[in-house]
Amino acid sequence: MSLILLLVKRYLMTEKGNLPKDTRKVNYYIKYSGIGLQMFAIVGLGCYAGIKLNAYLGFEKHYVTIVISLLSIVTAMVFAYRQVLKK
Repeated sequence: MSLILLLVKRYLMTEKGNLPKDTRKVNYYIKYSGIGLQMFAIVGLGCYAGIKLNAYLGFEKHYVTIVISLLSIVTAMVFAYRQVLKK
């Protein structure tokens, strides 16, 4: 309930400098939670794609899965780094 009230306060205030500290704190939680969920989705899709591609190509070892999974982890880290630095 308090989250809804904080979001309504934010909507009603037009200047960012007038936001209460509680609202800014909630904004940080929302921002970093979103980044974490996006990282989870990128890595999950990378692993899924690696497994499917490995099955399609018919390799006995899971080299394709490992490579694509590692690439998706690197991609997720770069994405998170850019989002954190963005204002």
